[in-house]
Amino acid sequence: MNLYGFILFIHILGLISLFGGFALFHRVGARLRSTDNALQAHGWVELLATTRGMFAGGAWMLLLSGVVLAAMRWRGPFPWMATSIVAVLVVTVLNGVILGRWLGAMKAASAAAHASVTSVPPELTRLVRKRGPWILSWAGNGTALGILWLMTNKPGWLGSIAILIVAAAAGAAMGSAVVRRTTT
Repeated sequence: MNLYGFILFIHILGLISLFGGFALFHRVGARLRSTDNALQAHGWVELLATTRGMFAGGAWMLLLSGVVLAAMRWRGPFPWMATSIVAVLVVTVLNGVILGRWLGAMKAASAAAHASVTSVPPELTRLVRKRGPWILSWAGNGTALGILWLMTNKPGWLGSIAILIVAAAAGAAMGSAVVRRTTT
């Protein structure tokens, strides 16, 4: 096995982790938004929290292995590469900070209530029904898909920026529709 192939394997493993995290986050989120039982809500929140490691690990594996792959085979600041690095960093920071705080608040609200209450407490309901974090996660998913497109098609600056904007906006629009449908 050559070094490039091994690092490419790590790169693809990061991609699988990232998209696996998004898939789990969205499916569990739909279940969480539809439950009216505190014990079930607590379980869904705990499962949702496991995606944090998938997002962070996947993003860092992608970023670090991508930099190594680029250094091994590519020379120069290619637009698709530069915009992808910035996009991975932005999605990682937004997921880590905004979604991390929101998940932490949901974990605290569900842990405090699951043992003593049968219905979902108002604070947890309020947190679960916040549309912004759910939509942000969908926008991140769209951005990750846009990055995948950039990696396989390698466009110039305008195409790279446009793809990321369109992919993030499409992800946010899809997320908004899904969240609207599953919170009513």
